[in-house]
Amino acid sequence: MYERVWSGVLNYPDEAKWDLALDFDQETGLFRCSGSLNGGAIEAHECADPVIAGYMEKSDDKIVLDSRWMPLIPAAPLEMQGRFAPFSSPDQIVSGTWRTPKDWPEARKAATVEDLETRMLYIVSSDDEIKSYRMAVRECSRLLNGMFGGPSKWPRSAVDALLDYPRGTMPGNEYHDAGLDGHMLPPEFSAAVIRKGSALGGNLLDYRDAVYALFEKAISESLFVESDWQNRCFGVIPSVDVAHFIRELSEGDAVTLSLAANFDSYGKSAVDLGDVQLTLKSAGWYRSQLGVLKIWDSSFDGQALGKLPLEELHDYIENCLNGLLYENWEGAFLDGEYGVDIDGDADRVLICAEVIHEHDNVDGYGMAHGECSWRSVSWFKSERVYHVELYQAPKHLNSALMSSEQSSRQMDATFASFPSEYMPDMRAIPMIMTGESETFVNARYACDPDRLLKGRLHEGSRNKTVPGTAALKEGLAKLDKNAKVNQSQNNESRGRHA
Repeated sequence: MYERVWSGVLNYPDEAKWDLALDFDQETGLFRCSGSLNGGAIEAHECADPVIAGYMEKSDDKIVLDSRWMPLIPAAPLEMQGRFAPFSSPDQIVSGTWRTPKDWPEARKAATVEDLETRMLYIVSSDDEIKSYRMAVRECSRLLNGMFGGPSKWPRSAVDALLDYPRGTMPGNEYHDAGLDGHMLPPEFSAAVIRKGSALGGNLLDYRDAVYALFEKAISESLFVESDWQNRCFGVIPSVDVAHFIRELSEGDAVTLSLAANFDSYGKSAVDLGDVQLTLKSAGWYRSQLGVLKIWDSSFDGQALGKLPLEELHDYIENCLNGLLYENWEGAFLDGEYGVDIDGDADRVLICAEVIHEHDNVDGYGMAHGECSWRSVSWFKSERVYHVELYQAPKHLNSALMSSEQSSRQMDATFASFPSEYMPDMRAIPMIMTGESETFVNARYACDPDRLLKGRLHEGSRNKTVPGTAALKEGLAKLDKNAKVNQSQNNESRGRHA
């Protein structure tokens, strides 16, 4: 069910007035951006991230639209309503509702994957496209790893979105500059072009005429074709079924490649050429890298990747090895120790947590390791008190260890009422894109913890029957008697075993 997060009015000089609203559904994890012009019909849009989806202004970019079209929700910070009053952005609400993206509802995960390509474009800047593209891959990989685990568990559409854009002026493989003479192609590739082109033309064609037959095929299928494709945009892209490719590599250098002819810069408008078998010169490299992956990443699963262009598989493997697709999750040592809902199983309900200090710690070998100090405020259901705790934890976690094994508690103080002085000021915290936050404020109880936590528990315990002293003594006597009987039976068993 949607809850109102923010509402406002935008007036235009022509007396047009838009009533705008931002709502949040905790069950699905989705936001709804809606508006009504002069009290007319409501226009509404669902999304996982209003900024990424284009329904909310960026903080550094004021967009002016025609009053006939629904305007964007103003950029954060926003004066939010109801229980969301401590927050100032949709991203903060998300970060305060679930500890990490792995806890997001499936609907939110699916919507985030659908918007992944838009998210990549949002991160990539025109100033330094190569550098910012790498940053976009890293940031989106962190988000995907947070939702699904390692890259082998990503949805195929996520792999496509991450590796497809931007690929530069050419797809980036050695066969793209095939030209009209075909001299750069392996003979198996040239034969595939001639075979397909001749089949389309109805008679045996030479290589150049076969390329033009493929061009006519692309036009007839309404595929996008670059205007100067003859000079630089015709090529043959080899793809592989990753699982089958790995099996073939285990047997030798002969592999099966699926070929496609393309006529645009990004390799999107492709005409299928069929499969060929050939001896791959780089088979040894692939075997070597996949062997390393099997050692360091037992979760690598070619079946999950499906079919990929060979060059993109190359990039995928390299990125896995250099850590680009594997980023450590910071601050996750609190996971498993706290719950976020009073109805959950955890005894400790986390109200807020934040990093208050970061520094480098030098070990006995002279190596510097990043560390951070976390402060958390939680409500202990069994004790009915608030705890303020200070933890020391590594900045980058060792995934082989349990989170609790990597942190040490430095301080623990208790309070009968909520210690509001330790509540982080969320309005001073900028929006983030990955769902990972060094500051957490529980959206369920941040508005009034005392009323929502203490009051509710008081109501729940009011009807419970508390045993008197006599009943407690009787119960203890029974436990003591049972313990003596069990001890006698154990002694008899040990005697007979001899």
